[in-house]
Order: sequence, then C-alpha cells, then structure tokens
Amino acid sequence: MKQSWKVKLILSYIPLYLLVFLFILTMGYLVTVEITKSQTERTHAEYAKQIMHLLDTQLRTVDQLLMTEILSNPRLQQFMQSSQPDDPFLYYEISRDLSNFVRKMSLIDSAYIYRKSDRLVITDQRMYTDPDQFADRDFLEQASLRQGIQTWTSARTYRHSEHVAGSTVVTLVRPVPLFSGTQGIVAVNVSAHQIMNLLNDMTRSLTVSLRLTDGENTIILENGVDFPRDAIEYQSKYTGWTLNTGFRTTRWLGQLTALSYIWIGLIFFTVLLGLLWIWHTVNKNYKPRS
Repeated sequence: MKQSWKVKLILSYIPLYLLVFLFILTMGYLVTVEITKSQTERTHAEYAKQIMHLLDTQLRTVDQLLMTEILSNPRLQQFMQSSQPDDPFLYYEISRDLSNFVRKMSLIDSAYIYRKSDRLVITDQRMYTDPDQFADRDFLEQASLRQGIQTWTSARTYRHSEHVAGSTVVTLVRPVPLFSGTQGIVAVNVSAHQIMNLLNDMTRSLTVSLRLTDGENTIILENGVDFPRDAIEYQSKYTGWTLNTGFRTTRWLGQLTALSYIWIGLIFFTVLLGLLWIWHTVNKNYKPRS
C-alpha cells in the first residue's frame, strides 16, 4: 500500500518535470534565435558596405579615367582651345578617342564632348554641328550652366539621336578647364543595366533584394523583387547614393521570432498550469500521520 502511494506520488510530479524541461529548452532556443538574428544583421550590414564599396570603386575608376582623358589627351585640349575652324579629321580622331574610352570599361555606355564657343557636340558615335539635333541637348544645356565639380546624376534616359532607342544611365560631367568650365564639358554615361549586373554578380548565390537611390531618394535601380522591411541601409560618401539590401530569407526569420514570442506566452501559461497541478497534487495525495 505504501509502495503504491509512493509510485503514485512520483508519477504525479512527472508533468511538472516535463514542464520545467520544456521551459529550459524553449528559453535556450529563443536565446539562440536572438543571437543568430543579431549576427545576421551585423553580417548583412557588412555585406551592404562591401557592395557599395565595390560600386564606388568602379565609379571612381570611371571618374579617374575621364580626368586622365581631359588632362592628357592633346587632341581634346586642342579642340577645346581652338577659336578657328578645325580640321575635320580632328573631329574624327576625337570621336574615335571617345569610342576607345567607352570600351575601356564594360560599365561605360557612352560619352560626348561639348564646346561652348560654337556649341559643337562630338559623341563616341558621331558629330553634331547643330546641338538641336542632339537628343540629349536638354541635359547638356543644364550641365553646361552648372559651376564647379558635379557629382553623379540620378538614373535618366540617354540617346544621342531621336532615331535610336534610349538606355538608362547615370552620368558624370566634368568641366573643361576643371572648376571653371569656360570652354565646355565632357560627359560620360554609365549603364544602369551594367551596374545591376555588377551587383547581381556579387549576390548570385544569395537571395538578396537590392535598391539603389540617389540623394533625393529617387530610385536609380532595383532588382524588382519584394523588398523586406528589415532591409539594411548604407550611404556612399562618394556618390551620396543609398543602397538598401535585404536577404529575403530574413522575413522567415522575423516570422519565426514572432512565433517564438507566442511560445513565451504559452510557456508562462504552462508554468501557471504546473503550479496549479502541484497545488492539486499535494492536496490530493497529502495524508497526515494518524
């Protein structure tokens, strides 16, 4: 009889043991989830920084190549400084130089030079003696009026002729001479499509959402997927652009974390249930000595 009562008492406490074990196991799981989430966010932030650093490096290279072309190309300097009618062969050579410049990097879409004295435009494709025939004339006129060093523009559509399809580009304009721009400007267009390809090459093995915006929060490019709410934001000091990146799998992690908080509520409920079970068990099985 005593043995039966002892077994009954031991069995009555097994649910409490299981509840305590479940509580410890679940709390350990929640701590692991929070640590993983924190590490993921730090890794994600560093990843966004590396992506923007790569893009800045590529754009700085384009900038340096353009500056080198302006300062060291004698034909370009001769063209800009000339106040007399030029040799037509000079125009051909400058267009060829621009074409060679475009081929130096896959990011570069096109380039052109504008001389203020006679409003002559030479692109990597052809020459325009009448700027009204140049399809990018509106941008050209605005850029030629700006003073000082200009930064990269937001995404825009460029075409050298009304008869050709336009391409989405970002543009860097450099005055000639530098800082004053009294003689004219040189503009280089970088393909937004090639920038996206560059970023996609870095994220090919990952499921990553990308959005690049300029200083006015205008979208330059994005990869057209659902953008996660917990995206990481990183701004370039060189271009002023902002890169937003987000691993789409982190949405599942967020939902899992939310579910974990529900589990916490259930755990507290089961602990309370365990306390009631103890009270019930003690009152039921307690027998005072006779």
